[in-house]
Amino acid sequence: MPDWLKDPTWQFIATAAIAILAMISSFLIYRLQRQEKKVTYWADINTALIDINENAKERITIAYDGAAVTNVRLFEISFKNAGNIPIAPTDFTQPISIQFGEQAKVLSAEISRQQPPDLGVSVSQKAPLLTISPALMNAS
Repeated sequence: MPDWLKDPTWQFIATAAIAILAMISSFLIYRLQRQEKKVTYWADINTALIDINENAKERITIAYDGAAVTNVRLFEISFKNAGNIPIAPTDFTQPISIQFGEQAKVLSAEISRQQPPDLGVSVSQKAPLLTISPALMNAS
């Protein structure tokens, strides 16, 4: 055995390094094995559909279902299970609700994509809230 391994200073350094590595690996194993349910969301699209020049506002009228509209925007909001275990519909204490503000008027709301396609997610609209029904969200 080399002489430097018999030195108490090096024995202490080696023991401390092994202890630190053991603590770090224990923490990492704990983090990887922890079961987590987490819903995340993000706005994919926030686009103005109608942008009328100020000079032309008096001359142009745009209608949706017979009512004049201005400043119409398209929003696409996505939801995802960012955890590592599925979220069952019974795990939700209430449906997911989205409020755009008191001045906003939602013209239309629909589910554009869901995986699998027959998941059965629905959206309902009651001003000023959009409510999305709870559904199974598998971990990705």
